[in-house]
Amino acid sequence: MDVTTPSQTIYIVDGDPALSLSAKCLLEARDRAVELCADAGQFLSQTRCSQSDTVLLDLDPKKPLVFRLLNDLLHSARRPRIVVTTGANSALRPDDIFPGERIKVLVHPVNPGELVRAIDFAA
Repeated sequence: MDVTTPSQTIYIVDGDPALSLSAKCLLEARDRAVELCADAGQFLSQTRCSQSDTVLLDLDPKKPLVFRLLNDLLHSARRPRIVVTTGANSALRPDDIFPGERIKVLVHPVNPGELVRAIDFAA
């Protein structure tokens, strides 16, 4: 696997600190630069991602701001890649097709190998 350059960052946007930290440790162990965002609001107000970056976004239907973030990412001129984790009852499905293959959808529970493959696919 290629080592991620400093200009390639994976932003984890998840309201569950334990899951965020677990994913961060997993990805950093694979030489990935990772930044944690506690929620979509923090990401929207503080982050400037680029086309080489990936956003790992937990699509929690109880937090409508994540849908605004997903929409903003899809229409962003910076065009980061997106890996969405979502529940089994979500409207998004793993076999959905998105423009430019910029989005990969994973359904909870996501195992570590599946997450790494999705991030590698996005990179």
